[in-house]
Amino acid sequence: MTTRQAAAYIGLSIGALLRARRAGRVKGVRLNEKDWGFYRSVLDKYPRRYFRANLLPPSSPNSPDSIPQ
Repeated sequence: MTTRQAAAYIGLSIGALLRARRAGRVKGVRLNEKDWGFYRSVLDKYPRRYFRANLLPPSSPNSPDSIPQ
């Protein structure tokens, strides 16, 4: 996945993703002399601070959002 696609997938800006790669938090693959690529499995392991879609619990039928009015 290209840098732009990876940044959109993980919910970061392109600059933030490249900073994370330079700091060693995300492993990148060199595509050419200017661009980097990223494996989806590596992006799925990257800890996102505020939102992680695959860890949200499913809403239960007894939650306050599901009460009919």
